[in-house]
Amino acid sequence: MIRQGLLKREDALRMEEEELNKKNPPVELFKYLKDSYITSEEYSGAVLDSNNSQYEPKYQKMARSLYHRFRKY
Repeated sequence: MIRQGLLKREDALRMEEEELNKKNPPVELFKYLKDSYITSEEYSGAVLDSNNSQYEPKYQKMARSLYHRFRKY
């Protein structure tokens, strides 16, 4: 819309910032959580937690641990 001259750059940035600052999640997320039997707190914790190793299979965790133990930097 900016290239077509329908919207100024400043207005587009303002609209984008307003959209990003919204704190309400989309309606589809609630349906997904309900279908997956996941609470909102569990979902937020999983998304915000940088440690995703809790989802790795047991053998993969062991292999990664061994790899990093014996790898020389």
